[in-house]
Amino acid sequence: MASLTTHGRSERARSGDTLVGAIDIGTAKICCLIAARHGSGDQAIGSDASRPRFLGLGHQRSRGVKAGVIVDLDEAELAIRAAVAQAERAADVTLDDVHIAIGGGSLHSSHFAASAEVENSIVSDGDIERLLEGARSFAEREGRSLIHMNQLGYQLDQASGIAEPRGMTGHQLRGDIHAVTGDDSTVRNLRLLVERCVLRPRRLMPSALASARAVAHPDELRQGVIIVDMGAGATQIAVIADNHDLFAGAVSIGGNHITYDLIRALDTSLAEAERIKVLYGTMT
Repeated sequence: MASLTTHGRSERARSGDTLVGAIDIGTAKICCLIAARHGSGDQAIGSDASRPRFLGLGHQRSRGVKAGVIVDLDEAELAIRAAVAQAERAADVTLDDVHIAIGGGSLHSSHFAASAEVENSIVSDGDIERLLEGARSFAEREGRSLIHMNQLGYQLDQASGIAEPRGMTGHQLRGDIHAVTGDDSTVRNLRLLVERCVLRPRRLMPSALASARAVAHPDELRQGVIIVDMGAGATQIAVIADNHDLFAGAVSIGGNHITYDLIRALDTSLAEAERIKVLYGTMT
């Protein structure tokens, strides 16, 4: 994670905190959120120590972005720098690296199986790493770039439905994998953009899955839930069940398209169409 640097007096950032920075680059706005978790972040999820504390938020009108894709590096850089600076001032800290939410670039979800021979007849971390390395190589074929990957379960020889194979005996380890990939050029340009803002891209995450994990109740994540997040230029969709990420994707249709439809249907201005949509738009 990022290191913590405080400027003057800060009532919320404490010594020993680990910073968590996140940037969401959308068509209408660019947001930067900074939170802190005490310690190294190795505590059990759900414990009081693991819960992040909100420190600061920065947001700017988006520039140089269309449907989640970077179309002007210089303009997008200015907007990201402004959002990050605003969040850093609010949190009274300095970010070194950030997690990035990605919603464009032709996201594609796929399910496949990967396998590896078990060395020494007992499943070890090395066996699982070799299996996952093979899965990464498979997911990144044909000009795709891996954004997110998770294991749905394992099979050891003829035994299936295994959640944790480490320490078990067997010869052939098989993993059921879900992977989300994006266009390689889109992902590389996104990383380049963040690096131009003097930040290290720590991890990319599909916006749909990030939104789902943020708003869905734990019971919904176990029972199964579909999250639809409509942005200005794109709509992201995520499916999670049994607490496993099963699907993440996006379509290049968002709230702006509704505004443009109102402009044509009502023969009105952009500002008036946006006002009508915000005040009277409903799904019922």
